[in-house]
Amino acid sequence: KRVGLGFLMEKEDRYLQGALDSLYGLIIGGGPKVSEKVPVVKNVIKNIAPGGFIVIGTGPVAAFLKNSHGIVIGQKPKDQDLKDAAAIESLARSRGVEILLPVDFIMADRDLTAAADGDKNWIDLKKIPEGTGIYTVTLDQLKAGSITLDDGTVVDTRALYAYHIGPRTPELFRQRLVGTPKAKSVF
Repeated sequence: KRVGLGFLMEKEDRYLQGALDSLYGLIIGGGPKVSEKVPVVKNVIKNIAPGGFIVIGTGPVAAFLKNSHGIVIGQKPKDQDLKDAAAIESLARSRGVEILLPVDFIMADRDLTAAADGDKNWIDLKKIPEGTGIYTVTLDQLKAGSITLDDGTVVDTRALYAYHIGPRTPELFRQRLVGTPKAKSVF
């Protein structure tokens, strides 16, 4: 059976195929279930040029940080998500593709987080008392297990919950994107 495509549809198909054939990066975000991202990554990574990258953001980052750095950022990744993240990391390494992870996070005290999100995995900032329990924490501070505040108070980062990437991460991602040979747009 013949299927007829209009000229614009055909042109769009050629454009999208061309974009896939010369892909330099992929951004993974959304919910924390890494298993939902594996089929996309497996299908697309073969088209990412060596030296390209995969940006890991939002929900999936918990599994990747646990695997690559042994860091828990509040969200406890499930065993299957850890396995799936490891599979993506292995596939990326085998293709010469870099995994880019956030370098800082906005974190809140776990008790404040629980009160503010009602176990919905999101934070209503209006419910967190102003000036209490919200910190910007770097990846190095997470590895060290604590941060020292200006007043000398030491905060155990294992008692914190990440709810947003920090202010340095988007700039570093932007710089990496600008440095790519085929980058057409930067966010």
